[in-house]
Amino acid sequence: MHLEPVTYVLRLYAPGDSYEAGSRYIASATMQITGTDAHISGLSGSLSVRHYREFLRQLAGMGCTAMVAARRGELRFKKI
Repeated sequence: MHLEPVTYVLRLYAPGDSYEAGSRYIASATMQITGTDAHISGLSGSLSVRHYREFLRQLAGMGCTAMVAARRGELRFKKI
């Protein structure tokens, strides 16, 4: 048997705020990684262009090559 952690919680913070400081987050989402695909769902809050670019860099660093996002009932695909 092989178990692999695949579900993550994404929390976005305003500049200068952080998880470690106990700051309130401005957006959150659920992420599941299967193979090299990152599946994003349940996004709530504000996602800036800066956050989006940083998120894509982190996904690439985790070995992801594609992002699949469920947004308003539609699936959106993005190569990383």
